[in-house]
Amino acid sequence: PPAGRLNADTPACRTPMTTAQTLDDLRGRVLAGETLLFLQTFEEQRWEEELAGLAGELNRGLIQWSVTAGPQPPPESDAPAPGDPLAFLAQIAAYPSHHLFLLKDFHPYFQDPRVVRKLRDLLEGLGRQHKSLLFLGPVVEVPLELRKDAGVITLPMPGIEEMRSELTRVLQSLAEADGTAGTSIDITAQQEEHLIKAVLGLTVREAHRALRRALLGRDEIDEEVYARLVAQKRHMVEGSDLLEFFDLEDGVADIGGLDGLKEWLAQRSEAFTTQAREQGISNPKGMLLLGVQGCGKSLTA
Repeated sequence: PPAGRLNADTPACRTPMTTAQTLDDLRGRVLAGETLLFLQTFEEQRWEEELAGLAGELNRGLIQWSVTAGPQPPPESDAPAPGDPLAFLAQIAAYPSHHLFLLKDFHPYFQDPRVVRKLRDLLEGLGRQHKSLLFLGPVVEVPLELRKDAGVITLPMPGIEEMRSELTRVLQSLAEADGTAGTSIDITAQQEEHLIKAVLGLTVREAHRALRRALLGRDEIDEEVYARLVAQKRHMVEGSDLLEFFDLEDGVADIGGLDGLKEWLAQRSEAFTTQAREQGISNPKGMLLLGVQGCGKSLTA
């Protein structure tokens, strides 16, 4: 694009989609006849379930393939060897029309020119038979020969509602471990929201482990719980030259003076709540702290 101008494909202009929005996008792409979709994610299990639900909504069959399990379910004819991707691609035509094919960790096989050529050979037939290939994995490598025919989507991390469901599952599992009918931890709506916000940015599995460790053996929520949850994010910035992680060892009470700022922060923090979001109030984007040395800027940050 011209200097000083960004188009819709420029990363700086992109707004991360929610899970629901991504599923809507995938639904539209499949119905529009897109045949090659590359889906990038570390959350294989979560997106397997989401894609299975999408296939059901679209009345499409779903075939899953991996190098260890082969095609599940296999076609009526003799199934190819599990570790032979080329043989599996040759069997795709044997499946009925209106199918989705979920191929896991397929990127290493794009180094084989026969695999790339076979995919190009399949393109016309896939469209005619209403079949789509979904390549799912943490690595997206689209061969040059397929770039004009492929769509690439980075699948989003779980949002607030997904994390809310995961928190419910953790509380239920802890209650079952204690042999009680319900959770022994009394959590208010505000505490629930804080717990959920503390694990945003983690995968569902990471959040489950973090929540379980933080809540295990507790009968109430205190500041230590939130500190433990946020500390789980340390590994996300390890090795980064741009980010530094600070443990939550201090609180607002440790800041001397700045009473006006503290009062403003307490009021403005309400903009992060679910109620504010439902009312269309935008999240604060940041704040500039300017002052002489030693006045509490870094501690406040």
